[in-house]
Order: sequence, then structure tokens, then C-alpha cells
Amino acid sequence: MAGLWFLLLVTALALVSSFASYRWWKRRAASRGPAPRTTSEDRRGGATTSFFEHDGAAGQSRSAADGPLIVVGRPPRARYPLVFAHGYFGFDAIGAMQLRGEYFRGVRGRLEALGHQVHVTRVATAAGVKRRATELAEQILRLPFDRVNIIAHSMGGVDARYAISKLGLGARVASLTTVGTPHRGTPIADAAARLGELQRLRRMLDKMGANIDGLYDLTTTRMEEFNAIVTDASDVLYASVVGALTSETAKVSALLAPGYSYLRKRAGPNDGMVPATSQRWGEVLFEVEADHWAQIGWSSGFDAGRFYVALVEHLADRGL
Repeated sequence: MAGLWFLLLVTALALVSSFASYRWWKRRAASRGPAPRTTSEDRRGGATTSFFEHDGAAGQSRSAADGPLIVVGRPPRARYPLVFAHGYFGFDAIGAMQLRGEYFRGVRGRLEALGHQVHVTRVATAAGVKRRATELAEQILRLPFDRVNIIAHSMGGVDARYAISKLGLGARVASLTTVGTPHRGTPIADAAARLGELQRLRRMLDKMGANIDGLYDLTTTRMEEFNAIVTDASDVLYASVVGALTSETAKVSALLAPGYSYLRKRAGPNDGMVPATSQRWGEVLFEVEADHWAQIGWSSGFDAGRFYVALVEHLADRGL
């Protein structure tokens, strides 16, 4: 029992420290001035295609053992601009000059170098879905484009689904691809919410100006209610990427390791924050061996830039 309480405490502290780190970087910036295994299937099952068997950048079959990929000719360009949406405790970019860091680390520059139009949104860091979705919708509606492709990580996918279904964003979205999104909630949020209520952390953080309603919105109970009332738009392609560590030798970030072990016992394969089963929504385009942070480039063991290039080229091949 003591071990469980220790795990919950570590999880809560990790969430709080992430928020504190974000606020520190934000203040610092203000003071300084302005490869993985993947599959393609829908959630009802279907055929699978390995990411390494068909690399969109090359347009040819290959395997992971074939060595470096040599691209001949310009890869396909997405028809619609790309809008990236960050997750819980997320940001568009933090810091300044040499200390500047992006949430989707290195992804924007790599895609823009290939001719894609990329926009990165920023919403309330830890607020609830309704507030975050409203801010996301407002930013997208201000863009001078008829339609866009949204690529959302973690809670950003839940925000986007709400904005499309409830805030009139459906007509402006061609596709929504979610990466590591807890569509059915996560036991990590359940545990942290219970601990937060027990220790009155939520009230304390509210007094500090740290709204963490988003944590409660990502519990399994809240997401079950969410899925009952937030329906998919018929003219939007819904797709997902599932991130999970499935091998015994897979490396997980040290800060995600407690959550990974906890989820592995309760829900099986996971990315350290979200069970793989919760990440599936719409058509599953890829399954990747990457933890929750590696999925957005914050790991040397996973080439997120290359992955997002392949993802966008897949959308381009489908005329999106």
C-alpha cells in the first residue's frame, strides 16, 4: 500500500513540477524578450502496414535494415495547412534564443523545409477541455484558410474533438490526427485526481492561479461521459497514432517510468501516461515504440521529425 501511495505522490509531483517548470521558462523568456513499428488499421480492425515497409518520403518498400533512406524528388505536399495542438502542461515554444524549446521539438522546421504550411497553437496550460477547446477553435478560425489538418498530441486531441463537434469547427477541419491521446481517459489521471482531492492540492493550486481542471477531465469516468456526447463529424477524417512500449528492453524516460510500471500492471502496453487501448480513435495510422515525451521529439531514441514527415506525407497521399 505504501508503494502505491509513493507512486501516486511521484505522479502528482511530476505533474506539478512540469507546470512549475513551464511557468519558470515562461518568466525567463519574458525577461529576455520577445523509427518505430507502426500499423494502419481502423478501430474495428483491419490490415496493417509497417512504417518501415513503406516510407512515404521515398514512395518505395523498404525495411529497417536497408540503411539510410535516400529521397529522390520532392515528397508530396499536404493539400491543407497543418495545425499542431499541444497536450496537457503543453506550450507552443518556451525560452528564448539558444534556450528556446518547442513542444513538438524540431518538427515544425523539418516540415516547413519540405514546403508544408505549419501553424502551432497555444491554449491554457492545464485548464479543462471546454476552455482549451474554445481557445483552439478561436485560433484556427482566425487562420486565412478554408480547411486545415489538425495534428494533436495527448489532451490536444480531446480539445480538438470537442471544438469540432461542439464549437462549429467541423467545416474548417479536413482531418484530425491524434497522437498519444487519452480518448478513454487514463488511470494516471484517476490516481492523481484522487490524491489531489485527498491532499487538497487542487484547492491549493487554484489559489496559486494554477487551474488543473484538465487533469480531472482526463479521468476515465469523465472521458466516458465525454465520448457519449461528443460525436465525430461525418466530413472530418479522424485518425490516431498509438504510442506504446511493448518490448522488455524498451527505454522509457526516468520521470515516466513510475507511471509506465503502474499502467503496465493495470492496462497493459502504454507510453508512460496513457494506455495504448485509450489512444485508438478513428483510423489507426501508426503504432510507435515511443513514450509520451518521445512522441513529440523529447528523446534521442526516437526520430520524431522523421515520423511526422511520414505522417504528413500519408495525409498528402490521401489528398488532405
